[in-house]
Amino acid sequence: MKKKIDILITDDHPLFRRSLRKVLQTRAGLEVVGEAENGQVAVIKAMELSPDVVLMDVNMPVLGGIDATRHIKEECRRTIVIALSNQSDEPFIQAMMNAGATDYVLKSAKPQEIEQSIRQAYSKLDKDT
Repeated sequence: MKKKIDILITDDHPLFRRSLRKVLQTRAGLEVVGEAENGQVAVIKAMELSPDVVLMDVNMPVLGGIDATRHIKEECRRTIVIALSNQSDEPFIQAMMNAGATDYVLKSAKPQEIEQSIRQAYSKLDKDT
């Protein structure tokens, strides 16, 4: 049996993190292993937990999602970062992709779209090994 996809949710809004956790935990094969309230905590937790996927908000205090993504990709090469943001402007999207994000999903997306992004990104990682 295939292991669950471990996910770290990073967002500065506690209600959003908890809501997303509840949604993802109901999906077969997905497990939220942690939450981070800013990019700095996300980098630390990514190094501690080695999640398969980090869902990363772009705009956060302390360390933003772009810099946090860059650090995570340097330290945790097999961890996938998926940007999850309200920002739909091309410069934000391009900056996250340049930092190492695999996908960019708007927070207004349906839960199925977020799940699909996670599974597609993970399946590509799985094939690379």
